[in-house]
Amino acid sequence: MPNRAVLGVVVAVALGAPAVALADGFPPHSNIYMQHRYPKKPTDNVIIAFHRNTNTALIQVNNFCLGSTSYSGSPKYPNPAVVNSTRVRQGKLSYRGVARIYTGTHTSRKVRMTVSAVIKPAQSTGVVSFPGTKCGTIRFVADLVKRTP
Repeated sequence: MPNRAVLGVVVAVALGAPAVALADGFPPHSNIYMQHRYPKKPTDNVIIAFHRNTNTALIQVNNFCLGSTSYSGSPKYPNPAVVNSTRVRQGKLSYRGVARIYTGTHTSRKVRMTVSAVIKPAQSTGVVSFPGTKCGTIRFVADLVKRTP
């Protein structure tokens, strides 16, 4: 499945779509981890889509400090910072580079992002930071939401 399709699934999950409704949209051989599995309102969230067969991960961090988007008649949603493909070695994810922040106006901008995480079968724990921004260090524990065969 192309990275854009995976990004669409991850963004939809982050914006509150039930994981069960998207079960057919997840790529095979993947583990999906979310910090907040069923948020009742728009909230900061860390999502990792780990592809077991290629040992790569898609990282999405939704945080209000990166800005927010509001749609007509709905609450504000935090902007997501996304990294499409990051190498995972022996269950450890380490990334220091550029992420894309997607806004509701179908535009994007770049931001520096640092991620350090440990991926285990049932959960992922780690730290995310955005050097050069007002965002502080974000510590997270993301539970396994979906595992595809």
